[in-house]
Amino acid sequence: MVTRPKTILDFNYKGNILPIVEKWAYETNFTVKITENGMIECQRGISSMMCPILVQINQTEENVHLEIWLKVDILTEFTSFFTAPSESGIESDIDGLYRERDLARHFINKLLTQLGQPTIQ
Repeated sequence: MVTRPKTILDFNYKGNILPIVEKWAYETNFTVKITENGMIECQRGISSMMCPILVQINQTEENVHLEIWLKVDILTEFTSFFTAPSESGIESDIDGLYRERDLARHFINKLLTQLGQPTIQ
């Protein structure tokens, strides 16, 4: 069984990514918060059929570090018969949470495309 608690990407991007992230977040119903140390935190909240998708982005000059994960809620745990981990990355080769990971990739790949990066498979 393949499991990873987070999907982690590192890449270079010239320019400030915040305006792109804010536009993407607005279009995909993510909230955006900037921490005191300048990290960008995005979250797409839970609905009746989906656990939260969390994204942390840290940009230092041209270096971008991106972490994406699903935070498994009690409803998702229940529907997975309590086999789901508390956190999960979104790659397609991870076991379980297939629908949730597929939807998360759909949203995150829109951002990656706007940043000129390869999509997550």
